[in-house]
Amino acid sequence: MDLTPHLVSFLFFAIPGLIVLWFMISTVTALREGNELLKELIKKLEKKSVE
Repeated sequence: MDLTPHLVSFLFFAIPGLIVLWFMISTVTALREGNELLKELIKKLEKKSVE
């Protein structure tokens, strides 16, 4: 029994799947960091408007 076709088909689907998963995780992380920066800017602007 030759496992080469099964291994090739598994890699053919697994590698793009892992790339998509990595891209989704990195995008969500970047969006969270952007949200944190925006929250800090809002706090600073609110402090300036109170003063």
